[in-house]
Amino acid sequence: NLSVITSFVLLGTRILRAIASMWGVFRSAQQRLQQSFGHTKLWRFGRPALRTFRILTASGSLYYLGYSAGMRQCLEDRDGSIKSILCDVLAKQSANAAVLPENNRMSIRVSRLGQELLLAAQQHLQQVIEAAKGSDEASDATAKLNALQKLQWRFVVIDDGAVNAFVTNLLPGFVFVHRGLVEMMQDNNQLSFIIGHELSHYLCAHGTAEQNVAGFFSVLQILVLAACDPTGLLSVGLELPLFSTLLHYMVAMPMSRRHEREADGLGLMLVARACRDPRSAIVAHETLASIEARAGGDPSTASFGDTHPSTLSRHADLQEQLPDAMKIYDANGCDKIRQTLKWLYQQ
Repeated sequence: NLSVITSFVLLGTRILRAIASMWGVFRSAQQRLQQSFGHTKLWRFGRPALRTFRILTASGSLYYLGYSAGMRQCLEDRDGSIKSILCDVLAKQSANAAVLPENNRMSIRVSRLGQELLLAAQQHLQQVIEAAKGSDEASDATAKLNALQKLQWRFVVIDDGAVNAFVTNLLPGFVFVHRGLVEMMQDNNQLSFIIGHELSHYLCAHGTAEQNVAGFFSVLQILVLAACDPTGLLSVGLELPLFSTLLHYMVAMPMSRRHEREADGLGLMLVARACRDPRSAIVAHETLASIEARAGGDPSTASFGDTHPSTLSRHADLQEQLPDAMKIYDANGCDKIRQTLKWLYQQ
C-alpha cells in the first residue's frame, strides 16, 4: 500500500511539474508577444475577442453534449425521463413529498377544476386567434393552442402541508398544487382561480421568458468578464457574485412580479370562462393574506427582493379587472348554467 501511495505521489508531482513548465513557456511567449504587439489595436482587442471565443465555444460544446444526451434519453424512455424529472421537482419544491393518488378526493377535485380551465384556455386562445387574424400574435396563439391540445395535462396534488402551487418548464403539462392549499381553499371558485393562475404562467410563456433573459445575461457576463479579466481570478472572487446579484434584483425580480400580475389577470378571465364566479374567486387573495398575517408577515407590502407583489395589492388589481371578468361570465350565461346544475344536483 505504501508503494502504491508513493507511486501516485510521484506521478502527481511529475504532472504538476509538467503543468508548471507549460505555464512558464506560455507566460514567456505571452510576454514576448506583448512586447512586440502590445501597443497595437490587434493585441488590445484581439486577446479579449479570442478569450471570449474560447469561453463561448467551450460553453456551447458542454451545452450541446448535455442537450443531446437529455434528448436521447427522453426519446428512448419518455416515461422514465418524466418520472426522473418529477422526482427532482418534488425534491426541490417539497422535500421529496409524495404525490397523492389520482383517485384521492383532493386529486379528483383539483383535476376536475383543471379540466374546466383547460377548456376555458382553449376558448381564450381561439378568441385571440380570431381577433388578431393574420398577425404574429395570432401565430403565437395558434402554436400555443396546438401545444395545449397535444400535451397530456396532469393536475398533481403534492402530499405536503405548504400553501403553494406552481408550474415548471421542466415538466410542460403538469400543474402542481400542495395539499395544504387545497385544504385551505374550500371554495371551488377560489381554488379554480389558483389553478387558473398557474395555467396562465404556461399560456403567457413566463418560464421561457425568464430562461431567455437569464441566458442572455449569462452570455453578456461571459463577454464582459472575458474582456475585463484576463486571469479569471477576479471573475470567481468578485464579478460573478456581483453580476448575478445585480441580475437577480434589477431584472429577475421585477420581471417575476410583473409575470405574477399578468397570471392573476388572465387567471381571473379563465375562471370567468369556466363559469366559476369571479367575485368569489378573487377572495382567494384575501384568504392568502390572512394566512400571511397569521404567520407574522405583512400582506400589504413586498420587499425589494420578493418574487411576488404584495398579496393585498394583487387583490386590489383584481378588483379593477373584475368588471371585465364579469362581462365574460355574463356573456356565457353562467348564472343560468350554475342554477340549472344546482337544480339537477338537488334532484
